[in-house]
Amino acid sequence: MERGEVMKKIGFYSILLIISLLFNWDIYAENIVKQELMQKPGIYVYQVQEEPTTYMDPMVWIQVPLQSEITMNEQVYNTIESLFQWSNTEDLYSCIPQGTSVLSVVIEKDQCILNISQELIQYGGGTYIEKMIVEQLCATVFSFPQIQKVTILIEGMFQILPEGTEIQEIERKQWEENQKEVTQNGAVI
Repeated sequence: MERGEVMKKIGFYSILLIISLLFNWDIYAENIVKQELMQKPGIYVYQVQEEPTTYMDPMVWIQVPLQSEITMNEQVYNTIESLFQWSNTEDLYSCIPQGTSVLSVVIEKDQCILNISQELIQYGGGTYIEKMIVEQLCATVFSFPQIQKVTILIEGMFQILPEGTEIQEIERKQWEENQKEVTQNGAVI
């Protein structure tokens, strides 16, 4: 093969590589923006559906302004407190019982341990409401990308919720897989 032909092939493949990189850059940049939005801390509340179904209402993310100079524990504490203080509107609501408060937040490595007041388990409404409460808490805690596990204590003690839900060391990966399944199939309770 002559040197001129080799140079043409190198030039041709270089141009293809550059075009490919430029084309994929837009997709890459768009994915980064989506990931950044998904990784901003915030609270999750439910959006009322016009036609009730047997499926859970979808969750809506609401950004909570956080001060960068406070610790991660304080950021999580403030975010969870914002969720607990949410005032229902015509189309957005929270399943967290009124009067619920955060007693403490401890972050050890990648795990968040929330200590919550007894009011959390005074919700009534059965399995459906219990599942929605757990989903709200997990979605809100996992809005912090550093947190990979969450445990919820009631008044400093591990408790299984009244309808049997365990809330100890819930892993982000497993929770996200469950969320994908819910999104694809609907969350029939």
